[in-house]
Amino acid sequence: MTTQLIDNNQGVDEMANQIANEISSKGVFSYEDEPVINLAVSQKGLKKIEAAAFYNDYESIDDYLRDVIFREIELDKERHLKGKESKDTNKLKK
Repeated sequence: MTTQLIDNNQGVDEMANQIANEISSKGVFSYEDEPVINLAVSQKGLKKIEAAAFYNDYESIDDYLRDVIFREIELDKERHLKGKESKDTNKLKK
């Protein structure tokens, strides 16, 4: 069961990468395009973000925030897959 989840996940990632490459090669998609999300942060929050970006050697807080957000998305995906794998294992035990 675990192998199937990993294979399916790898297939999805490969398809997503292929689609992203096709779109970016056509000049339609880029991280440097016009921003889509605006984030409201207090002055105190902004100082914390700037400090974290500095300590992590980022030149731009935009790059830092983007990396943090996408890293969290990947972690959420992994947690979801582990939870799904756990449920499938429990079903097999019964």
